[in-house]
Amino acid sequence: MRATKAVIHTENLKHNLDSIRELTGPEVKICLAVKADAYGHGAKGIGRAAQAFGVEYLAVAAISEAEILRKEGITIPIIILSPVLPEEVREATKLGLEAVISTGAEIENFISAAGDVETALHLKIDTGMGRIGCSIAESIHLAETISRSKGIRLAGLCTHFPVSDSSKADDREYTKKQIRLFNSAANDIKAAGINPGLLHAANSGAILNYPEAHLDMVRPGIFAYGFLPGGPGGLLSELEPRLKPKPIMSFESKLIHIKKVSAGTDISYGRIYTTERDSWIGTIPAGYADGYNRLLSNKGWVLINGSSYKVAGTVCMDQLMVDLGPELKAELFDRAVLFGFEDGAATAEELTDITGSIPYELLCAISERVPRVFV
Repeated sequence: MRATKAVIHTENLKHNLDSIRELTGPEVKICLAVKADAYGHGAKGIGRAAQAFGVEYLAVAAISEAEILRKEGITIPIIILSPVLPEEVREATKLGLEAVISTGAEIENFISAAGDVETALHLKIDTGMGRIGCSIAESIHLAETISRSKGIRLAGLCTHFPVSDSSKADDREYTKKQIRLFNSAANDIKAAGINPGLLHAANSGAILNYPEAHLDMVRPGIFAYGFLPGGPGGLLSELEPRLKPKPIMSFESKLIHIKKVSAGTDISYGRIYTTERDSWIGTIPAGYADGYNRLLSNKGWVLINGSSYKVAGTVCMDQLMVDLGPELKAELFDRAVLFGFEDGAATAEELTDITGSIPYELLCAISERVPRVFV
C-alpha cells in the first residue's frame, strides 16, 4: 500500500451518529450525506458503516455516486439531492433512488419513466436558501400533481438552511423564519388532504441549534465527520463534551528520504525556505495532488514520533519537505501525520485557518489516489 493514506476511524463515526441520536431522539430518522465521496472519507466504506450503524437514509449529489453505493451492496434508501437531468431519470429509477424535485417539468420526467415500482419524490421548498426549490405558493399544486399521478409518490417535503450554524441574532431569526415557513407549507399540504411523507430540513447546524427543525428526519453532513459546522466559536461550542463530534480521518504518510544539509541551503521550488543552520531535511510523499494544500508551504507542520516539524519550502505536487532540525530524532519510514486528532498533530481547522478555507474543502480535496483505510 502507498505510504500516504487517509485512515478512517469508524468508531468515531459511530460516536458522532450516536450523538445525533441523543440530540434528536430515536424516533427521528438520519439521512447521512455521503456526497463528494463522503466528504473525502470514502463513500463505499462510510456507506457500509452507516448501514451497519442503523442509519436509515443516505444522500448523494450525483447518479454516479449512488451507483457506486448500490454496487457495493448498500440497500438502504438513497436520496439524490441535486436535480436529476432528463437523460438520467431512467437510471435513477433503475437504481431505486428517491429524487429531490422542485418543478413540474421534473415531475413529468419521472412520470414518463415510471415503471412497475413507484419512484419516491421529495418536494424541495425554497424557504430562503435561494438555490433550488419551488416557492411556497407553488408547493401545494406540485404536491397535488405528485399525489394524483401514477408511477410516482410523494415521499417527503424538504428545505435547506444557509445560516443555521450562525450565532448572529439576525441569522438566528432568519432560520426561525424558514422553519415557520416550511411548517406552514407542510400544514397547507396536509390540509389539502395530501400525505406529505417525511418532513426533513435540519442540516448539521440545525440539528445542534434548532430542535424544532428535527421533524421526521435530519440530514447531517460535517458533524457526522467530526467537525462543528460553525467552527470553534458560537453557540455550537456549548455542547456537552460527550456530544461533541470526533474527527474520523487522520491523513498520514511516512518519511521516505532523510539527508543532512548545511546552513544556507535552499529547499524546494521558488527557494522560499533557506536553512538557518546545519539541519536534517525529511521528504514525505504527499503533495498538493494528494490534497495537501500548496498554501501550507512554509506554514504547515507534520507530527513525527510525537514532535512537530515545520513544512520546509514549497509543497510540491507529490512530495513535501520538513525541517527535522540539527539533531536527528526520526528514522527512515517513520509515520508522519499531516493532519489528524492525536496530540500535537495539526487539525483540519488549524490548517484551513492558514489557507483561508473550511474543513469541508480540506477533507473533500483528499484525492482519489490516496487509499482510504478503514479501522
